[in-house]
Amino acid sequence: MKKLLFLSLIGLSYLSCNNDSAIEKEIANINIDYKIERFDRQFAAASPNDLKTLKFSYPFLFSKSVPDSIWIMRMQDSLQNQLFNEVA
Repeated sequence: MKKLLFLSLIGLSYLSCNNDSAIEKEIANINIDYKIERFDRQFAAASPNDLKTLKFSYPFLFSKSVPDSIWIMRMQDSLQNQLFNEVA
């Protein structure tokens, strides 16, 4: 009796495993258009005059506790520019 119950449970669990879910098929059919904006490239190409535009476009990346002079120094830092050129 225990073997029959065990085999029945295994059989039911095997039959309930359906890999082709209707929800997954619907999700796979959704077309998504996206655009990737690379902040690092925009920051490397920017001049100190463009800092306000960058801060407006990406306010979540600029802390209010960090003064603009730090960001300007980073824009003009030769090591930062060389690092960007090597990575890009």
